[in-house]
Amino acid sequence: MVQFITLIGMMSAVCFAHESYSLIVKYNRSTAFGNKKLYYALVIIYPLLLGIPLLYFSLKTDAIIPRQYKCDVTNPVWVRMLGYSGGNLLLSIPGGYFSARSAYALYGHLDQFRSEFSVSDASQNSTLCTSSCKEPEGISLEPIQTPNSTLSPKSPQFPQRPSTQQNLNQRRYNMTKDAAIRMSILSLSFMLAYFLASFHTIIDLLTHKPLETKISINDWVGSVTGIYTFVVLLSRDVRRAWKIFR
Repeated sequence: MVQFITLIGMMSAVCFAHESYSLIVKYNRSTAFGNKKLYYALVIIYPLLLGIPLLYFSLKTDAIIPRQYKCDVTNPVWVRMLGYSGGNLLLSIPGGYFSARSAYALYGHLDQFRSEFSVSDASQNSTLCTSSCKEPEGISLEPIQTPNSTLSPKSPQFPQRPSTQQNLNQRRYNMTKDAAIRMSILSLSFMLAYFLASFHTIIDLLTHKPLETKISINDWVGSVTGIYTFVVLLSRDVRRAWKIFR
């Protein structure tokens, strides 16, 4: 059951990465409505394609052995490669690719925001200077001199530049930057986690060594996958909770 749920989670992550890639790289031309049925089908079909052979060979070879905290596919170790140690390792490669491409496109949007900031500031300064420095017809801007006055002439007062658009652009910039960072961390974490989960199994398979019944790195990876996904995607909520309970 744990293997099956992990396969569902990995397929969902790949679909999420592909949709993010479509939204960002293809400039907001979303394919979500067209691919929704395909994503649902993949989330169901992929775990079944690997789960059914895994269950069949596990029962046939009597590979399910009690471990320290749960029952799992242990010996022969090659049966374990039909589960998340094998299939999810391969799936993490295209999932990481789509996430990396999306993060790269987001970083490109950051440069676009910077150029928009500079152009917007320059145009606002030019507009304000033109409207404020123009001398109205029939009105002299020369200072009035009084006999007892020793004050220097005051320069024209410029109205304060509106910052609504600038704040909006800065907010969009920060959101894009946070999304790019989260996507990069999440894709690298998925690839690293499934590589570590599969590395020990692959080594045991090559050396014809049965999997140990004690706690291994596979168990740690499966335990922290949901935790780091929550921390990466909901980092703001984590920071707020930390401030509250600190």
